[in-house]
Amino acid sequence: MTISKLTEENRGDKTIQRFLKFYDPNLKKIQKKHKGLTLQQVEKDKAKLESVKQQISRILKQRDKYYAHADNEYFLQPNKLFVDFPSTYDDLADILRVLQSIINDHRYFIKGNWRACMSDFAYLNTFKTMELLNDASDEWNRKYRPET
Repeated sequence: MTISKLTEENRGDKTIQRFLKFYDPNLKKIQKKHKGLTLQQVEKDKAKLESVKQQISRILKQRDKYYAHADNEYFLQPNKLFVDFPSTYDDLADILRVLQSIINDHRYFIKGNWRACMSDFAYLNTFKTMELLNDASDEWNRKYRPET
């Protein structure tokens, strides 16, 4: 529901589309304080959003048919939802990744720093830990179990 609210282009004034459209008439004023934000960056962000247009459409359709209005076909047959919308979690992940990227870009131009993603940090830390364990295991095997 929240993703729908953030991405439903023609409803509400708190959508990502409205956020990006705000720059068109206000870019020169914004650039006085935040010089790094350019028209090219805004166009790049619009293109990112356009790249998930189909996913957004599917999420909105699913919301309308099941969560918001409980159409009979889905209310009476809830498993039909998984048949008609098999990629919901992938769609949500794609949309979230794009929204995070756009917001992160603008955060950088306004605050001068990037937001750290804990999942990336945890992944890299886990990868490094596994690498260290493998190296230690190889060293231990060479020392205590040499091949004969």
